[in-house]
Amino acid sequence: MLVALYLDELGIYRHGSVDGQELLGSFLEEDIQSSIDSCDIVLQLLLDVEQGVREPFELTGNAHAVLMQPGKVSIEHLWLYPPVPPLELTAEQFRQALLEWRNFIATTPRSDISI
Repeated sequence: MLVALYLDELGIYRHGSVDGQELLGSFLEEDIQSSIDSCDIVLQLLLDVEQGVREPFELTGNAHAVLMQPGKVSIEHLWLYPPVPPLELTAEQFRQALLEWRNFIATTPRSDISI
């Protein structure tokens, strides 16, 4: 789902999103960041919502609000001006993106660059 995952010149995990899905990439960069634990928590929340263990759930992070409902996920950027419409994904698309990001940050060592 994500076109390119890479480390930038400062050693920060970055994304290259499919056109129209930039909000997904910015959510991963700005809210999940380099945290495997955050990936795991969001994946578990999504699973709980999908299995009916939890009611639809809204997660608010650093820059995005993510509404998880059975079968679908909506990502809204909280700080963009002018605002952009929320991105609507299937739950499976969201899960796959989280798994790709998790694998990327787990297997790609960051370089320690001090500024």
